[in-house]
Amino acid sequence: MHALYREFEGRTHYEDSLLETAKRLSDKRNYKESFEVLTKLREMAERKNDYEMVFHCHINWAFNLAEMLNYDDALDYLSKAYKISVEKLSKREEMSTLNNMAYLYLKSNKYLQANEYFKRNYNYAKEIKDTTFLRGSALNVAISAIDMGNLEECRVYMNITEQLVKPNTEEWMSLQALKTDYLFETHQYKALISFAKRVIKMNLYPDIRQDIRINMCKAYIEMRDYDSAVAMANEGIANETDLVRKQPFYEILSEAYLCMKQYNLAFAYKDSFIVAKDSMQVRIDRVAFENSSIQFELLRKEKEISEYHARETRTQILIVFIVVLVVVLIWALSNHMVKVKQRQKIVELQLEQEKKNQELLAKKLEEQEAQSMLDQKDFQLQLEKKNRELMSKALFMANRNEAVLNIIDSLSKDVNIEKNSQLDLNIRELKSHLSENKEWSYFTTYFEESNKEFVLRLKEKHPNLTANEIRFISLVYIGLNNKEISSLLNITSEYCKKKKQKIARKMGLEDTHSMYQYLFSFNV
Repeated sequence: MHALYREFEGRTHYEDSLLETAKRLSDKRNYKESFEVLTKLREMAERKNDYEMVFHCHINWAFNLAEMLNYDDALDYLSKAYKISVEKLSKREEMSTLNNMAYLYLKSNKYLQANEYFKRNYNYAKEIKDTTFLRGSALNVAISAIDMGNLEECRVYMNITEQLVKPNTEEWMSLQALKTDYLFETHQYKALISFAKRVIKMNLYPDIRQDIRINMCKAYIEMRDYDSAVAMANEGIANETDLVRKQPFYEILSEAYLCMKQYNLAFAYKDSFIVAKDSMQVRIDRVAFENSSIQFELLRKEKEISEYHARETRTQILIVFIVVLVVVLIWALSNHMVKVKQRQKIVELQLEQEKKNQELLAKKLEEQEAQSMLDQKDFQLQLEKKNRELMSKALFMANRNEAVLNIIDSLSKDVNIEKNSQLDLNIRELKSHLSENKEWSYFTTYFEESNKEFVLRLKEKHPNLTANEIRFISLVYIGLNNKEISSLLNITSEYCKKKKQKIARKMGLEDTHSMYQYLFSFNV
C-alpha cells in the first residue's frame, strides 16, 4: 500500500519555498518545526484567500499526523482539504484527497469506507482515461476488498490491475503479494507456495518479499509442513534488520515448534515475539507522546499568536487616536510600547521555563514507562516459568497414573487375582485412589494461584463454563495433548477428544486447533 500523496504542482514564490521547507522538515521527522512553518504559511494564505495554498497546508499537515500514527486527526485535516478541493479547486485534487482519506481509513481498519473511496477514484480514473491513476486505484480496491473478506471482488480487481501494471515495478510486486494473500484466503496452499517461490527468486523490493514469506510460512503451517515453515521463517529473520518486522516470524516459529511439541524452542521464540512486540509498543507510545506534546505546543502557540495580534491591533488603534488628537501623548505611547516589549520578554522567559519543565516531565514519564515495561516482562517470564513447572508436574502425574493403570490392567488379567479376595479388594482401592487423587487438587489450586488473571478473564468471557470444564481448559492452556490429558484425568483418549470439541463449541470456537491460541490471547 502506498503512503499518503502530498506532492502537487506548486508556484515559484515565497509561500512555495515555505511549503518545501515544511516538507523537508517532515522528511527529517522534525514534525514540530514543520507544523510551525505550516501554521505560518496557512495564516498568510488565509489572509490572501489563497485556497490552493491552504489546501496544500492541510494535505501536508495530514501527512505529518499520519506519519506520527495519529490517523483520526489526519482524517480531520484531509476533510478540510477535501472541502476546499470541491468548492474551489479542480476534480483531480478532489480525487487525490479522496485517495489519501481512503488510505487512512484502511490504516484505521475502516475497510468499508476505504473500499468505497477507492472505488470512487477508480470510476473517476476510468472516466478520464488516466491509466496511472486507474491501475493504482484498481490495486487499492483489491487490497481493501480482501481486508473486508470479499474475495470475489478482490479477484476481479486483481485481474484488472494485472492488465494495467508493468512487470517488475513496485505496483506489480505489490500485486504479486496480494495474490499470495488471495491464495491463502481461498485455502490454495500448494499453489501459494509454488507461486511465491517464483516471485521471491526475482529478488525485487525486499519489504514486499518479506510479506510474501510470511504468507508462505502460514501456508506451510496449514499444510502441517512445520519443518518448511521453520526454514522459511528463519530465512525471513535473516533478511530483516528491524526487530519489530521480525515479530511475525518469531510468532510463526513459536507456533511451528509448539505443533512439533518442541516446547523449549516454542517458549524461547515466544519470548522473542514478546520482546519484539514490546519494542513496537514502546515505539508507538513514544510517537503518541511526541504527537500529544506537539499538539499541545501548537495549540498554545496559536493562542499566543492570537493574543499577540489582539494586542497589536489595540496598539495600532491607540497610536492613530493619539496622532489625531494630541501629539503631546507621543511620549505616553512610547512608554506603553516599552512595557509591551517587557511583557513579551517576560512571557518568552516563562515559556522557556515551561518548556524545560515539560522536557523534565517527559523524561520522567519515559523512565516510569520503561520501568513498567520491565516489570510487565518480568511478570510474564515468572508466569511462563510457573506454567512450565505445572506442565512438568502434570506430565509426571499423567505418566505415573498411566503406569499404575497398566500395572492394574496386567494384574487384573491374572486369573489367580480373582481367587484372592484381599488382593482384588486392594486393586479396587488403588483404582479408587487414582480417581480421588489429592495431588490433582493441589495442582488445580496451584494453577489458579499462578494464573489468576487468566482464570478471571476466562470466567468473565465464558461464565457458562463448569468447574470441570475450566479444569480441562487449564490442561490445554499449559500445552498438554489429548493423550496426556486423558491419562491425567483417567479417561479414554476418544472421550478426551470429544470433551475438547464440546468445550470448543461452547466457547464459540470453530474447531479445537485454535483453542490454545485463543486461550493464550487472554495474556496479551
